Amino acid sequence: MRQGFLFFRSMKHLVLLFAVLMLISCGQDQLEIVNYGHAQGTTYSIKYITEQNIDHQSSIDSILIEIDRSMSLWVSNSIVSRVNRGDSNALMDDNFEAVLKRSIDIGKETQGRFDVTIAPLVNAWGFNGGEHKELDSITVDSL
Repeated sequence: MRQGFLFFRSMKHLVLLFAVLMLISCGQDQLEIVNYGHAQGTTYSIKYITEQNIDHQSSIDSILIEIDRSMSLWVSNSIVSRVNRGDSNALMDDNFEAVLKRSIDIGKETQGRFDVTIAPLVNAWGFNGGEHKELDSITVDSL
């Protein structure tokens, strides 16, 4: 479980990076930097002020790439995509494991109202661009 918090450590590093950037932005001779990129099937834009002219694009991208490789539904070979396809050889990384465990806990806390295993049903109903199917209650329960 030591590695189970890698995702949260990565996010903590990102938050710490932004906090440091905010603190150093209080001086003079400030430069505004804007980083753009793609992650999780969309784009992002992060704007910050720095006195040292340090661009954090590569650090930001490395964290987001790590998360995409693990849990992006828009990356066909991500762990979550492979698991959703039923790939029995897909091995969880620390990020995936931490999010899955928390998702299961939230499912329990909400008495099943949140269900991390809903993807087969969503797909059968055609919400991911597939063909909509009429499903009987037995099929819904099995999915």
